[in-house]
Amino acid sequence: MVSNFLLLEEPIRMASVLEPSKPNFFPAMTKIVGTLGPNSRSVEVISDSLKAGMSVARFDFSWGDAEFHHETYENLKVAIKAANKLCAVMLDTVGPELLIVNKKEHSIHLEANSLVILTPDQEKEATSNLLPINFGGLSEAVKVGDDIFIGQYLFTGSETTSVWLQVSEVKEADVVCIIKNSATLTGALYTLHVSQIHIDLPTLSDKDKEVISTWGVVNKIDFLSLSYTRRAEDVKYVRKFLSELGDLNQTQILAKIENVEGLTHLDEILQEANGIIIARGNLGIDLPPEKLLVNRTLYEKTAASGFGCIHFLLDASEQQLVTGMRAVGDECERFIYNIFQEKLLVNRTLYEKTAASGFGCIHFLLDASEQQLVHMPVEKSIDTLVRLGLVTKKTVDGQIGVQAVPCSRARAILQKCWNN
Repeated sequence: MVSNFLLLEEPIRMASVLEPSKPNFFPAMTKIVGTLGPNSRSVEVISDSLKAGMSVARFDFSWGDAEFHHETYENLKVAIKAANKLCAVMLDTVGPELLIVNKKEHSIHLEANSLVILTPDQEKEATSNLLPINFGGLSEAVKVGDDIFIGQYLFTGSETTSVWLQVSEVKEADVVCIIKNSATLTGALYTLHVSQIHIDLPTLSDKDKEVISTWGVVNKIDFLSLSYTRRAEDVKYVRKFLSELGDLNQTQILAKIENVEGLTHLDEILQEANGIIIARGNLGIDLPPEKLLVNRTLYEKTAASGFGCIHFLLDASEQQLVTGMRAVGDECERFIYNIFQEKLLVNRTLYEKTAASGFGCIHFLLDASEQQLVHMPVEKSIDTLVRLGLVTKKTVDGQIGVQAVPCSRARAILQKCWNN
């Protein structure tokens, strides 16, 4: 696939790369989406985050009730006025997500090599030996030897709140598992991941529908993040649901790709969605390590289709170490140089206490990285478009010009280039 910005006339001089970055009059083209969580929902923190570069506020309804998020939204409105910055609103749904049901939200310690039962009976209390889940078909979807991961969206391996289980026996609706590592589950929100199985849960949960119909309509959300998008039908269903609400018929739907099923049907999803979100943490669970190069494939394919893309940064190590931003910085720059037209999402929902400093650092990195990009000269750009067949040359009054092909034909051309 042809890149549109890294075809250089001559090698970049290392000296120019090492020069101190200059202030940029134009803002970074790559935008930052920030999750407003318990530690980043005050007016002061949100205002600082907006000044540091956040341009979209993400409200994750997989935890917290509508009242909690309404208070956060009111703080956002005050912060927008205080910072004199515009900010869009994104609502993130729960979707067909497997969840551990811990109604009392007490800590649960799991000891390595012990047994734990996963049961669909949500009326039972969560203990070290029994974990209720919100899916009744797990026993039919798994087999002995399958691995199951329970975690809290971090997926870094540096925390002690994630656990791997291995299926040892299936008893009617229950699944008996061996605990592979010791861990302590704390808090209400724990998700369960089983690699490459179909989860027969609705695209929108009852809670999702209620939240969208109330909180989403009142606050006129700009984006809807559709969790665990599996097929184009999921997007069509949600778009119809939004159109019936009237005020949300202009809301943009971002399909979140989180498992192999979504990857398999990416082409049809791109036909219906307004963009995609690449949930690298979940994909890392659903795919073996040697297949994680699919992340870059997703970026390239999305850009070729003319859509925007949002990229998760997993920065849990920053809780303890400010120098953790160096690793994130390297990741930002690789992301920018790989796919320039996309967007960036920093996932700091539950733990991040220094959101503004993180946003500021990332915004600076985006500015500095984009300044180093060497763009293709206009003449070479036209030659590339002609070679791909996306434009045709025409002579008018002795002047040579170019004319773009129709969008439907351009899509077919790009699809053919991709397949080849």
